[in-house]
Amino acid sequence: MVGAPTIYEVLMPRQRIRDSVARGQGSAQVPPMLYADAVPLIQDGDILLFAVDRRRFLKPSTWLITTIGKSPYVHAGMALSWGCVVDLLETVQWAGGQRIDLGDEVRKYPGQYDVYRPHQPYNGEKAVKEMLKVVYRPYGWRNLVMSSLRHTIITSHFLPPFTDDKLNGSAPFCSQAASKSSRVGGRDPRPLHADIATEPGHLSSPDYADSLYRLWWNQIPEAER
Repeated sequence: MVGAPTIYEVLMPRQRIRDSVARGQGSAQVPPMLYADAVPLIQDGDILLFAVDRRRFLKPSTWLITTIGKSPYVHAGMALSWGCVVDLLETVQWAGGQRIDLGDEVRKYPGQYDVYRPHQPYNGEKAVKEMLKVVYRPYGWRNLVMSSLRHTIITSHFLPPFTDDKLNGSAPFCSQAASKSSRVGGRDPRPLHADIATEPGHLSSPDYADSLYRLWWNQIPEAER
């Protein structure tokens, strides 16, 4: 007996659900590296993408992000390098914009942070300067809702896509902030779309950036080598 569809299956196109499952291991090709070895190699403006661990229970919001974006990535931030220390610049739900130690995050979530570097021409210092404007600002809930509505079966048919950066609004969500900062640095992840239309998975596109490292804390699992 086939059960009744969930609310997510009602809202999301079935093909996108199938695609998201098929691409669920899309980040598996990122080369693994111990965090201590990667720190001196990470540069200002590198994109930091957080991949979902599909072995664990997925919260509804996480499930929606992976399904909408057809990518294992559910969060995006940017690196600020201090030589022996790397800060993660990001904006997160409930907390807003913040600047935290990337090492603390990798220790808690080994193998879930991937480093990408936008293609040249790209000025990482300019990108970081723009991303720092997000710190201590509220999270962009309104923009997240407006962007999400472009992906549902019901609303995607009559809501036009975001193509004008004048529609970005003020408070961004995570991948929108990274997209704008990258654009200011000289590399637009989605040239035909506004930053508000950028999802975490878009920042892993080979047309935009090179995948560099998957960060592990104190050891790399044999399966990753």
